[in-house]
Amino acid sequence: MTARNARVHARLPLPPVPVRPCTGAAVALAFDGVPFPVIFRDCPEVVACLEQVLRGWPVCRVPKEDGGPRIEITPDRNGYRTEASWLDEPLEGASAASTVCSLMVDLVRALVAEDASLLCLHCGAARLDGWLVVFTGPNRTGKSTLMARLAAAGISIFSDDLLLITGPNDCGRSLGMRGRLRVPLPATASATFRRFVADQSGPGDERYLYVDAQAYEPFGATAPIGAVVVLQRRQGAPAHFVSAGRAEALRHLIERNLARGEHAQMIMERLHRLMARSACVRLVYSDLDDAAALIANTFNQWPAGGVAVSARPQRPVPAASTGTRSGAAAADRAKYRSHPDVTIRAVDGELFLAGAEGDAIWHLNVLGAAVWRLLAGPASAAEAAAALTAAFPEADPAVIARDVDALFAGLAANGLIVEPEPVRSA
Repeated sequence: MTARNARVHARLPLPPVPVRPCTGAAVALAFDGVPFPVIFRDCPEVVACLEQVLRGWPVCRVPKEDGGPRIEITPDRNGYRTEASWLDEPLEGASAASTVCSLMVDLVRALVAEDASLLCLHCGAARLDGWLVVFTGPNRTGKSTLMARLAAAGISIFSDDLLLITGPNDCGRSLGMRGRLRVPLPATASATFRRFVADQSGPGDERYLYVDAQAYEPFGATAPIGAVVVLQRRQGAPAHFVSAGRAEALRHLIERNLARGEHAQMIMERLHRLMARSACVRLVYSDLDDAAALIANTFNQWPAGGVAVSARPQRPVPAASTGTRSGAAAADRAKYRSHPDVTIRAVDGELFLAGAEGDAIWHLNVLGAAVWRLLAGPASAAEAAAALTAAFPEADPAVIARDVDALFAGLAANGLIVEPEPVRSA
């Protein structure tokens, strides 16, 4: 199960003014929608890098204010130092490119916190046939590199890292950020792709390189979302699509949501609604060129042509072992029921829960969903464990009991289950 937060409010518009590199003096820049300035002190290289990385985000100079939240960037002995009121300690010794990268994350978080209509997902997104295809999955599955390979093929890129989701129709909106690749490129990258990266290279350091290609859309470009692709790199595998569980895809989107705060139900509702109307597949691949060709050929006429995949749904399987459970604690015998105000969405037999007052979204797999259904009872953790042990006699009862105890503790701590009111005698 996973917990993610969300906090959202109102936006501050600013007139678009070109960024000008500072030359030794301090300068304060305000970004459209961000309620605090960024102070650059004697760091023209960082400002110049920022100007190359961003495309179209309205920025203007403002007076340098004392007090209040802000970000301040200054040189240090090993690079640049970033200070902010919400950071426990400064970020030090970063290159200009890495400083800009971390700055962009802070700016996007602030932008989302100030606008109640925005969500932001850590994902890739490419526009094909007028629709956005969103690419998600575990870390290090090659999202940014694959987006750059699609850009090399002339495909419009909305995001290789962060994508805004705008209301009321939950379209994707570009932040106008250039692509950022890990270096060196994969050993399997073709000579053609390597030439593209070399020709379009922008700021970088020993770890990352920005790609300054026109295929990356400017700030504010919007398009409807038509498909979600879960990426899976597998060495030597030919590029192919297989069926992907919507619950897994929704879990990835929730986990990679940058919004934080007290609107978990709203976030879950919007992402669930987005998944319900989008095609959902898994892309298994190894070679970038093969993957890019498959994506272009599949989605070039989408959604009218559909997405052809083989049907291989995946389901959790309980662990197989033997064992016995020893005495239950008193708390284990306490009965709980599901809280009446919890919002529940079922996807492929799995559940996503959000409390009315909490800031967490919980994901329950098929077994966790079975436990949740028992809580209509009400039921205790011991009763739930006994029911699962009977349903899965090949599983270790001690493991089941431990997992159920942890589930009950987490649900209770987050207000998703409550002890029933005692029955009063007449």
